[in-house]
Amino acid sequence: MNLNSKNRIALTYGSAIVAFLAVVFVLGPRSLTENLYPLTSSTSDSDSDSQRRSWWSKQIATAQAETNPNYINAVSQGRQNLETENYTDAIANFDRALQIAPDNIVAYHGRALARLKLEDYNGAILDLTRIVELAPEDVRAYGNRGSAYQKLGDTEKALEDYNRALELSPEYTFAYFNRGSLYVELGEYTKALQDFNQTVILEPEYAKAFYNRGMVYATLGETDAAIADLETAEALFRKQNNFAASELALDAIADLK
Repeated sequence: MNLNSKNRIALTYGSAIVAFLAVVFVLGPRSLTENLYPLTSSTSDSDSDSQRRSWWSKQIATAQAETNPNYINAVSQGRQNLETENYTDAIANFDRALQIAPDNIVAYHGRALARLKLEDYNGAILDLTRIVELAPEDVRAYGNRGSAYQKLGDTEKALEDYNRALELSPEYTFAYFNRGSLYVELGEYTKALQDFNQTVILEPEYAKAFYNRGMVYATLGETDAAIADLETAEALFRKQNNFAASELALDAIADLK
Protein backbone atom coordinates (compact mmCIF):
# COMPACT_ATOMS: atom_id res chain seq x y z
CA MET A 1 0.00 0.00 0.00
CA ASN A 2 1.45 3.33 -1.07
CA LEU A 3 -0.60 5.59 1.15
CA ASN A 4 0.78 8.20 3.47
CA SER A 5 -2.38 8.62 5.51
CA LYS A 6 -1.19 11.53 7.59
CA ASN A 7 -0.23 13.56 4.56
CA ARG A 8 -3.50 12.82 2.82
CA ILE A 9 -5.40 13.67 5.93
CA ALA A 10 -3.71 16.99 6.06
CA LEU A 11 -4.78 17.64 2.49
CA THR A 12 -8.32 17.13 3.48
CA TYR A 13 -8.37 19.19 6.55
CA GLY A 14 -10.03 22.44 6.89
CA SER A 15 -11.10 24.75 9.49
CA ALA A 16 -14.77 25.01 9.82
CA ILE A 17 -16.08 28.22 10.87
CA VAL A 18 -19.59 28.42 11.89
CA ALA A 19 -21.84 30.37 9.83
CA PHE A 20 -19.73 32.68 9.83
CA LEU A 21 -16.32 29.94 8.19
CA ALA A 22 -15.92 25.60 6.42
CA VAL A 23 -14.28 22.29 6.27
CA VAL A 24 -10.92 21.39 6.78
CA PHE A 25 -10.12 18.55 4.57
CA VAL A 26 -8.24 15.31 6.38
CA LEU A 27 -9.96 17.48 5.76
CA GLY A 28 -9.16 19.43 8.94
CA PRO A 29 -11.47 21.44 11.02
CA ARG A 30 -14.39 22.84 9.19
CA SER A 31 -14.13 26.25 7.89
CA LEU A 32 -14.48 29.18 10.08
CA THR A 33 -17.33 30.54 8.12
CA GLU A 34 -19.26 27.40 8.45
CA ASN A 35 -19.79 28.23 11.99
CA LEU A 36 -21.47 31.42 11.26
CA TYR A 37 -24.48 29.75 9.93
CA PRO A 38 -26.02 27.20 12.11
CA LEU A 39 -24.44 26.36 11.03
CA THR A 40 -20.21 25.85 9.95
CA SER A 41 -19.93 23.55 8.94
CA SER A 42 -21.98 21.65 7.09
CA THR A 43 -22.59 20.10 4.48
CA SER A 44 -21.84 22.24 1.90
CA ASP A 45 -19.18 22.30 4.39
CA SER A 46 -21.23 23.79 6.94
CA ASP A 47 -24.94 23.92 7.22
CA SER A 48 -27.42 23.89 4.45
CA ASP A 49 -28.32 27.04 2.56
CA SER A 50 -31.75 27.10 4.21
CA GLN A 51 -30.16 26.84 7.65
CA ARG A 52 -27.80 29.70 6.86
CA ARG A 53 -30.65 31.87 5.64
CA SER A 54 -32.67 31.05 8.75
CA TRP A 55 -29.78 31.91 11.05
CA TRP A 56 -29.09 35.18 9.28
CA SER A 57 -32.77 36.09 9.22
CA LYS A 58 -32.81 35.78 13.00
CA GLN A 59 -29.69 37.92 13.28
CA ILE A 60 -31.13 40.60 11.03
CA ALA A 61 -34.33 40.55 13.07
CA THR A 62 -32.20 41.10 16.17
CA ALA A 63 -30.38 43.92 14.44
CA GLN A 64 -33.67 45.56 13.54
CA ALA A 65 -34.42 45.84 17.23
CA GLU A 66 -31.92 48.70 17.09
CA THR A 67 -33.65 51.94 16.23
CA ASN A 68 -30.70 53.43 14.37
CA PRO A 69 -31.14 52.86 10.62
CA ASN A 70 -27.42 53.36 10.08
CA TYR A 71 -26.76 50.35 12.27
CA ILE A 72 -29.26 48.20 10.38
CA ASN A 73 -27.75 49.23 7.06
CA ALA A 74 -24.21 48.51 8.25
CA VAL A 75 -25.11 44.98 9.38
CA SER A 76 -27.05 44.27 6.18
CA GLN A 77 -24.18 45.48 4.02
CA GLY A 78 -21.74 43.43 6.08
CA ARG A 79 -23.77 40.33 5.48
CA GLN A 80 -23.90 40.98 1.74
CA ASN A 81 -20.14 41.48 1.63
CA LEU A 82 -19.58 38.23 3.52
CA GLU A 83 -21.70 36.36 1.00
CA THR A 84 -19.81 37.88 -1.93
CA GLU A 85 -16.46 37.27 -0.21
CA ASN A 86 -15.60 40.96 0.08
CA TYR A 87 -14.19 40.42 3.54
CA THR A 88 -12.27 43.67 3.93
CA ASP A 89 -15.41 45.65 3.11
CA ALA A 90 -17.40 43.45 5.48
CA ILE A 91 -15.04 44.30 8.32
CA ALA A 92 -15.52 48.01 7.59
CA ASN A 93 -19.30 47.53 7.68
CA PHE A 94 -19.23 45.72 11.00
CA ASP A 95 -16.75 48.25 12.42
CA ARG A 96 -19.33 50.93 11.66
CA ALA A 97 -22.11 48.87 13.24
CA LEU A 98 -20.06 48.43 16.41
CA GLN A 99 -19.35 52.13 16.63
CA ILE A 100 -23.12 52.63 16.78
CA ALA A 101 -23.92 49.62 19.01
CA PRO A 102 -20.69 48.62 20.82
CA ASP A 103 -22.08 45.48 22.45
CA ASN A 104 -23.99 44.03 19.54
CA ILE A 105 -23.28 40.32 19.12
CA VAL A 106 -24.43 40.17 15.49
CA ALA A 107 -21.77 42.64 14.40
CA TYR A 108 -19.07 40.85 16.39
CA HIS A 109 -20.01 37.55 14.76
CA GLY A 110 -19.87 39.10 11.31
CA ARG A 111 -16.53 40.75 11.87
CA ALA A 112 -15.08 37.59 13.41
CA LEU A 113 -16.13 35.61 10.37
CA ALA A 114 -14.56 38.08 7.98
CA ARG A 115 -11.36 38.04 10.02
CA LEU A 116 -11.31 34.27 9.99
CA LYS A 117 -11.64 34.27 6.23
CA LEU A 118 -8.73 36.67 5.98
CA GLU A 119 -6.71 34.42 8.33
CA ASP A 120 -6.59 37.11 11.00
CA TYR A 121 -7.09 34.49 13.68
CA ASN A 122 -5.97 36.66 16.59
CA GLY A 123 -8.41 39.37 15.57
CA ALA A 124 -11.19 36.82 15.26
CA ILE A 125 -10.39 35.45 18.72
CA LEU A 126 -10.74 38.93 20.18
CA ASP A 127 -14.21 39.31 18.64
CA LEU A 128 -15.35 35.82 19.60
CA THR A 129 -14.09 36.26 23.15
CA ARG A 130 -16.14 39.45 23.41
CA ILE A 131 -19.20 37.50 22.29
CA VAL A 132 -18.58 34.91 24.99
CA GLU A 133 -18.34 37.70 27.55
CA LEU A 134 -21.65 39.15 26.38
CA ALA A 135 -23.41 35.82 25.76
CA PRO A 136 -21.70 32.95 27.65
CA GLU A 137 -23.91 30.32 25.98
CA ASP A 138 -23.32 31.36 22.37
CA VAL A 139 -22.33 27.99 20.94
CA ARG A 140 -21.12 29.35 17.61
CA ALA A 141 -18.69 31.66 19.31
CA TYR A 142 -17.03 28.71 21.02
CA GLY A 143 -17.01 26.67 17.83
CA ASN A 144 -15.45 29.38 15.70
CA ARG A 145 -12.99 30.41 18.37
CA GLY A 146 -11.91 26.79 18.66
CA SER A 147 -11.26 26.79 14.91
CA ALA A 148 -9.17 29.93 15.22
CA TYR A 149 -7.14 28.48 18.09
CA GLN A 150 -6.63 25.31 16.08
CA LYS A 151 -5.34 27.32 13.14
CA LEU A 152 -2.86 28.99 15.47
CA GLY A 153 -1.70 25.63 16.82
CA ASP A 154 -3.12 26.16 20.31
CA THR A 155 -4.64 22.70 20.59
CA GLU A 156 -5.39 22.98 24.30
CA LYS A 157 -7.58 26.05 23.93
CA ALA A 158 -9.16 24.69 20.76
CA LEU A 159 -10.14 21.50 22.56
CA GLU A 160 -11.56 23.48 25.48
CA ASP A 161 -13.77 25.48 23.12
CA TYR A 162 -15.00 22.46 21.18
CA ASN A 163 -15.80 20.69 24.44
CA ARG A 164 -17.69 23.71 25.72
CA ALA A 165 -19.65 23.99 22.47
CA LEU A 166 -20.72 20.37 22.80
CA GLU A 167 -21.69 20.85 26.44
CA LEU A 168 -24.01 23.62 25.32
CA SER A 169 -25.25 21.84 22.20
CA PRO A 170 -24.68 18.04 22.21
CA GLU A 171 -25.82 17.72 18.59
CA TYR A 172 -23.52 20.42 17.24
CA THR A 173 -22.06 18.66 14.21
CA PHE A 174 -19.51 21.37 13.51
CA ALA A 175 -17.82 20.86 16.87
CA TYR A 176 -17.71 17.06 16.51
CA PHE A 177 -16.10 17.32 13.10
CA ASN A 178 -13.54 19.91 14.12
CA ARG A 179 -12.70 18.13 17.35
CA GLY A 180 -12.25 14.90 15.44
CA SER A 181 -9.87 16.65 13.06
CA LEU A 182 -7.97 18.02 16.05
CA TYR A 183 -7.68 14.54 17.54
CA VAL A 184 -6.18 13.36 14.25
CA GLU A 185 -3.55 16.07 14.54
CA LEU A 186 -2.81 14.86 18.06
CA GLY A 187 -2.61 11.22 16.96
CA GLU A 188 -5.59 10.27 19.15
CA TYR A 189 -7.26 8.15 16.50
CA THR A 190 -9.79 6.34 18.69
CA LYS A 191 -11.20 9.66 19.89
CA ALA A 192 -11.15 10.97 16.32
CA LEU A 193 -13.20 7.97 15.17
CA GLN A 194 -15.75 8.57 17.91
CA ASP A 195 -16.23 12.17 16.81
CA PHE A 196 -16.43 11.33 13.11
CA ASN A 197 -18.92 8.57 13.96
CA GLN A 198 -21.10 11.13 15.72
CA THR A 199 -20.71 13.54 12.82
CA VAL A 200 -22.07 11.10 10.23
CA ILE A 201 -24.88 10.06 12.56
CA LEU A 202 -25.98 13.68 12.76
CA GLU A 203 -25.23 14.45 9.10
CA PRO A 204 -25.44 11.25 7.04
CA GLU A 205 -24.35 13.00 3.82
CA TYR A 206 -21.38 14.85 5.25
CA ALA A 207 -18.77 13.68 2.75
CA LYS A 208 -15.75 15.13 4.49
CA ALA A 209 -16.54 13.27 7.69
CA PHE A 210 -16.64 9.98 5.78
CA TYR A 211 -13.38 10.89 4.08
CA ASN A 212 -11.66 11.76 7.33
CA ARG A 213 -12.95 8.66 9.05
CA GLY A 214 -11.74 6.56 6.13
CA MET A 215 -8.27 8.07 6.40
CA VAL A 216 -8.18 7.31 10.11
CA TYR A 217 -9.15 3.71 9.41
CA ALA A 218 -6.35 3.59 6.82
CA THR A 219 -3.89 4.90 9.39
CA LEU A 220 -5.00 2.16 11.79
CA GLY A 221 -4.59 -0.53 9.12
CA GLU A 222 -8.33 -1.25 8.85
CA THR A 223 -8.29 -1.32 5.07
CA ASP A 224 -11.79 -2.66 4.38
CA ALA A 225 -13.41 -0.05 6.62
CA ALA A 226 -11.24 2.66 5.08
CA ILE A 227 -12.23 1.74 1.52
CA ALA A 228 -15.92 1.58 2.45
CA ASP A 229 -15.84 5.08 3.93
CA LEU A 230 -13.79 6.51 1.08
CA GLU A 231 -16.18 5.05 -1.49
CA THR A 232 -19.09 6.65 0.38
CA ALA A 233 -17.23 9.94 0.53
CA GLU A 234 -16.40 9.81 -3.18
CA ALA A 235 -20.03 9.20 -4.13
CA LEU A 236 -21.20 12.06 -1.91
CA PHE A 237 -18.54 14.43 -3.24
CA ARG A 238 -19.62 13.62 -6.78
CA LYS A 239 -23.28 14.11 -5.86
CA GLN A 240 -22.37 17.51 -4.43
CA ASN A 241 -20.35 18.43 -7.56
CA ASN A 242 -17.11 18.55 -5.56
CA PHE A 243 -15.10 16.80 -8.24
CA ALA A 244 -11.67 17.74 -6.88
CA ALA A 245 -12.49 16.04 -3.58
CA SER A 246 -13.97 13.10 -5.47
CA GLU A 247 -10.65 12.61 -7.28
CA LEU A 248 -8.79 12.80 -3.98
CA ALA A 249 -10.97 10.03 -2.56
CA LEU A 250 -10.49 7.90 -5.69
CA ASP A 251 -6.70 8.30 -5.40
CA ALA A 252 -6.81 7.20 -1.76
CA ILE A 253 -8.93 4.16 -2.64
CA ALA A 254 -6.51 3.18 -5.42
CA ASP A 255 -3.58 3.42 -3.02
CA LEU A 256 -5.34 1.17 -0.52
CA LYS A 257 -6.19 -1.55 -3.02
